[in-house]
Amino acid sequence: MFAYPARLFAKDNGYSVAFADFPDLKAAGKNPHEAVRNASMALTRHLESFVAKGQAVPPPGILDAELRRPKGESLAQLLIPADYVGRVVRLNISMDESVLNMSDRQSAQLGMTRSGYIAHLIRSDRDRLMRAATQAETKPDPKAKPARKPAAKAKGKAKKR
Repeated sequence: MFAYPARLFAKDNGYSVAFADFPDLKAAGKNPHEAVRNASMALTRHLESFVAKGQAVPPPGILDAELRRPKGESLAQLLIPADYVGRVVRLNISMDESVLNMSDRQSAQLGMTRSGYIAHLIRSDRDRLMRAATQAETKPDPKAKPARKPAAKAKGKAKKR
C-alpha cells in the first residue's frame, strides 16, 4: 500500500482534498473525515485504472518536497493511503457450487471473468463499508438525550371545576 501527499481545503459546503501527484484528481466531503475517506477511495480507483490499462503505477511524490511548498489556503497536508490492485496472485478457493454458478452467470452478464467479478465484489464491499463508516460519523449519537422542547400550550376550552 502506498500513501500519496495531498492537501485538505475548506470549501463553502464542506472540505476538499487535492493531490500533489495527480493535479486533476480531487475529492470532497461534508467534514474532513469524509473528504479524506472519499480521497482514499478516489485515489484507489485512479491507481486501479493505471493497472487496468497496463500502465505502471506512479510512485508517490516525496512528502518533504510537498511540505516545502507554500501552504497557501490549505488547512492541512496529508498522506492519503491507497489500497489498489497490483500484482495478480493465483489462489485456490472453495465455495458452494450454487454460489459458484451464480457468480459465473453474474460475471458473464457483466463481461468479467470469475476472478475479476470476485475482486469487483470485494472492492464494492470495501467502498460500501467506508461510506457506512463516514455516515456513522455524521449521524447524531442515538444514546444522546434529545433537547427538551418547551411545553405546548393547551388548546381548546379549559376544564370546569
